[in-house]
Amino acid sequence: NPPTAEDAFYGVGTAKKQNPSLAKKTATARARDEIAQAVNVKVSTMLKDFMQESGVGDNAQALEFTESVSKQVASQALAGSTILKTEVGKDGTFYVLVSYSLANAIDASINEAKKEEVLYNEFKARQGFDALEKELGKLDTAP
Repeated sequence: NPPTAEDAFYGVGTAKKQNPSLAKKTATARARDEIAQAVNVKVSTMLKDFMQESGVGDNAQALEFTESVSKQVASQALAGSTILKTEVGKDGTFYVLVSYSLANAIDASINEAKKEEVLYNEFKARQGFDALEKELGKLDTAP
């Protein structure tokens, strides 16, 4: 059971492998995956519900079909995540507790927003230069 706090995210990962190093890496990756989904996850879901009835009275027959599909994708840079605790169970299962501070999450979001702003400004500047070159090209061809 991971701890809870208002200033951090926690994730627990488990893995049981023949190779202890691979087990620890897998458990750590799973713990970080848990945090990434808590910080930022895109969920796509679809529910199809089909009902049909034909016939009259006692001769009526009904058909019903329901399908549910869900997909979750998380993509989050977890710079500054920390392995707090690693334990190995009696059966060889590795348990890893990872923390990720809310301050790091906020900093990462701010940095990502700044990158987006820089890219947008660069795009707008390029558009301006392209427009200038186009206008200068018109001047060169003027009689």
